Amino acid sequence: RVKASRSDAVTDGLSPPMSPCRSPMSQCRSPVLGGIRPDLNAACQAFTMEPAEVEHVAGSRSKKAKGNNGVPVYVMMPLDSVTMGNGVNRKKAVNAAMAALKSAGVEGVMMDVWWGLVERERPGEYNWGGYNELMEMAKKHGLKVQAVMSFHQCGGNVGDSVT
Repeated sequence: RVKASRSDAVTDGLSPPMSPCRSPMSQCRSPVLGGIRPDLNAACQAFTMEPAEVEHVAGSRSKKAKGNNGVPVYVMMPLDSVTMGNGVNRKKAVNAAMAALKSAGVEGVMMDVWWGLVERERPGEYNWGGYNELMEMAKKHGLKVQAVMSFHQCGGNVGDSVT
């Protein structure tokens, strides 16, 4: 970062990238060596151009319209977020974690939906209890949910830890 000050104002901004094209002593600008090399001409012009102004349409659903140019981040929930009895495991901790994730700017959470828990009793009989509760918690905190349907057995993979 660089702070530039004038007599009438102080401006705080990012310093421009270092480029040999900007240096008057650079070989690519040296009058002795024939000026800017053709292969660097486009790059040098890009460094001297002002950033383009982008106009956003009102009501746009794009995050860019809100001034956030980042990539949406989704954080994986623990594999044992739902208990064998179809309740939320460590409910207070999960609620606090979701609040912290939202305040940190996270877009949402990703959770494994273990089919062995949902269809545990008998084929065709589904119990979504713990997953519905997790979805409501995420909704309350303004987080999106990416649900991954997991039909395999948990364990044996990197990071698999179910208590």
